[in-house]
Amino acid sequence: MMAILGRHPGTSRLKVKGFSSAERRQLKSLPEDQQTFVIEHQAELEALKFKPLDMLSLAQQPPESRDFALGAGHLLSTFTPSEITSCSLLPREQRTFIAQLHDGMHRYRMPPEAMMRLANVPQEHHQFFITYWQELGSSGADVDGIQAIARMPLTNRNMLIFNIFYLRHHQFSDQQWQRIATFNERQCLRLITEGTNPLADPIGEQFLDDISQDAPTPTAPENLNWLDDTSRTSIQRWSRPAHLNTALLKISVFCSDAMSGTFLARLQKDPAAQPLGTLVAGLVFTAGYQKKPE
Repeated sequence: MMAILGRHPGTSRLKVKGFSSAERRQLKSLPEDQQTFVIEHQAELEALKFKPLDMLSLAQQPPESRDFALGAGHLLSTFTPSEITSCSLLPREQRTFIAQLHDGMHRYRMPPEAMMRLANVPQEHHQFFITYWQELGSSGADVDGIQAIARMPLTNRNMLIFNIFYLRHHQFSDQQWQRIATFNERQCLRLITEGTNPLADPIGEQFLDDISQDAPTPTAPENLNWLDDTSRTSIQRWSRPAHLNTALLKISVFCSDAMSGTFLARLQKDPAAQPLGTLVAGLVFTAGYQKKPE
């Protein structure tokens, strides 16, 4: 009888060390696949400083989360076991981003909670963070500031990121970086032109106030709300900043003349149709400048 009991899967399989009686009972109450996970991976999890309760918590997560913790946990050297488990429950692209950029973020003393907050952005921003992390990390911007920079129109963002090393001596606060991220192209250009001189005095709030009041971004006519950032940037390049309102008005009239009301209504709602804005802006530009040899 004792031999039969010894072979019972509910008792013989619980070959774990360091578990208290209560923790063993909790393990025994889990489904068999979760018990197997703890038993087979106890040594790996202990190397990640998981205690028995941490192991039990992780075992109850979806299989792909458990796999992430085992496969990438060693890359998250500053994370506690509970933080590794929390990270493993994030969407796949977010947790992969954190594992990939962890060392870079840690180099600039970003704690795990901030890393997970930073990852909570559209996936296309992840590659921007990875490519330009040295510039972003050294800027002094915190999570909110870095996310604000990532959301800038592409032209403004590139202009800023390519000059960010030359702006470091101003030691902008996170709130100031968030403010700078709202600047239009002309304002960014002024900031860089006047702010990248290492001999210049540090830029203060008064100077940022002056830039903020310099040529505010114009409001597009109501029927151009669908224009994407690429189109707006192109229009701004084609027309000098002082003439941007005029250019937008011309495009608005062109759209009203060339497109049906039904199609204009679709542009407001259908992202797949919105890249047509670049073509429309190009047609207006060509029409306006075709008689000027320069």
